[in-house]
Amino acid sequence: MCGAEPVLGDRLGALAAFALASPGGLWDLGADHADLAAFIKQRQPARSVTAVDRVPSICARIARRHPSLRVVCDTATAITVPTADREATVVIAGLGGDTVAGWVTDLVARHPHHHLHFVLCPVRQCLELRRQLGQLPLALKAEGLVRERGRCYETVWLRQDPSPSAEQRPWPMGQSRWPRSALRERYLRERVHASRFRPDEAADYRSLLGVESALHANATPGRLH
Repeated sequence: MCGAEPVLGDRLGALAAFALASPGGLWDLGADHADLAAFIKQRQPARSVTAVDRVPSICARIARRHPSLRVVCDTATAITVPTADREATVVIAGLGGDTVAGWVTDLVARHPHHHLHFVLCPVRQCLELRRQLGQLPLALKAEGLVRERGRCYETVWLRQDPSPSAEQRPWPMGQSRWPRSALRERYLRERVHASRFRPDEAADYRSLLGVESALHANATPGRLH
């Protein structure tokens, strides 16, 4: 029997919007509390939803709190998506970009005949993650920015594609589908100061900031949303 639907914050809510629209079974890697997986299962009861975590105590807690979920206590690099579920969706959130990149690279390499979808939200090392994603057979489906508790997060939805075009690959600066807003300008400025750019990337960011500043030059300062 399912319990009450988990209440998601803005960050997990943005990921849920991508995940609900994505195909196949869902695998929540590094699930922690697994509230996102449980939310998806509540909204889509017929969908196979698996929460994966390597910590036995966390897996036991997930099983108690969310009995409708399938729970796998193992590392992300040990799971195998069934051949019958070629269009499965993998969610990875709340981890650093290096870890996310490693897991995505491993899953793509071990499932070359699948059409996996990846819904990602790294908490740091976003530029490094995007560089590595751009080298993989992945095409961008959607991306966005969300602000929660005073911090900006990037959300990315990609799909496995053996030969994505240059336009379909994720950009290192991640700006192709972010709506123009004060939040976007502020986040771009933070990235310029905090990231180690190659010369071409730095030029692209500065160009973007020039456009953003012009758009907001006459705007009244206010709270970012």
